[in-house]
Amino acid sequence: ARCNGESLYGTVGIGRGSFHRYWYNKFEHTCKQFIYGGIGLLYETDNIFRTKEECSQACKE
Repeated sequence: ARCNGESLYGTVGIGRGSFHRYWYNKFEHTCKQFIYGGIGLLYETDNIFRTKEECSQACKE
């Protein structure tokens, strides 16, 4: 279920941080990078990974 979560594009979160994170795009079957603000999300999702390697391993890219 983690790899079938919401799609994340652009900058997400309400913080002022600028953290590179990855999410799995189930339509393109690839891990995509986005910028996480550091605090909260507009909606609840667990489709967030700290590294591309973590995303690829979890979702068998």
